[in-house]
Amino acid sequence: MRDGDVRISGRAVEVMDADVIARYSEGTKPPEPFHLFRVDLTEVVGTSVEGDSLVVRAWRPGSPVRTIRRGNSDETPRED
Repeated sequence: MRDGDVRISGRAVEVMDADVIARYSEGTKPPEPFHLFRVDLTEVVGTSVEGDSLVVRAWRPGSPVRTIRRGNSDETPRED
């Protein structure tokens, strides 16, 4: 995990509003037919190794980033 790993959670919701689809199509000229989606993120988690610690950074909309570090020993993981 030299560069770490990221997981993105949420859901894709198809856009059904004809006006929104038309505005999008004007600027991008997508191939027809196409489906337009918006993404509602619920969580982003990054995991990496820093020195001897596993570091997990988690973000949810409306909350600050939480950072949790866990070492190789039996000590309790700590949150920064």
